[in-house]
Amino acid sequence: MSLKTLVSIALVIMHTTGFAGGFNCAKARTGTEHMICSDSELSSLDDVLNRTYQQVSARMNPAKNLVNDQRKWIIEERNMCRDLKCLNKAYRARIAYLENYVSSKSNVCLFSESSLEGYWQGNGAGDFEEMKFEVSEGKYTFLSWRHHRPEIIGSWKLQNCELYIFETDDTMNMPFAYHVSNIINNVLYVQQLGNNEKAAYKRMK
Repeated sequence: MSLKTLVSIALVIMHTTGFAGGFNCAKARTGTEHMICSDSELSSLDDVLNRTYQQVSARMNPAKNLVNDQRKWIIEERNMCRDLKCLNKAYRARIAYLENYVSSKSNVCLFSESSLEGYWQGNGAGDFEEMKFEVSEGKYTFLSWRHHRPEIIGSWKLQNCELYIFETDDTMNMPFAYHVSNIINNVLYVQQLGNNEKAAYKRMK
């Protein structure tokens, strides 16, 4: 739910000229509102955000928690933007975040193996300092390094946003197991299955 929806939820379904999502652009007051109204892509992103928010709201109990979270995003992230590029980035990140919530509740994962392919560097938490996911000729190879020295060479698989890393190609061994929470701005967020330990990894290449 954007500020427009907070102002007037009844206007969300209107698509006539002069309206951007949920508020009348003729009555736009803030610089953020004027920027959204002046850019067709931002206006469309706001519409997508509104629809996604409604999907999440229908699944969340109590929905009040989501309202407070969305207001915080509006104040601390969206309204801090001073140009179209920043707003575009903020909207896309927020949409991805909410879409992932819908995904986790419907058992439909938004991320595929290709989302993980590449080299990642940890932020100090988690099981790995550096790691790489590769896919070649149907083979899923995992590599990790500690202090820039090789640590694990194994395999991996992603199933319904659950990531499993095996120390060898023998999948009978106990794997490292995580839930892929999100991938935003080239940062991979995972949560260890069983103890809920969280970690983040920055995509390097």
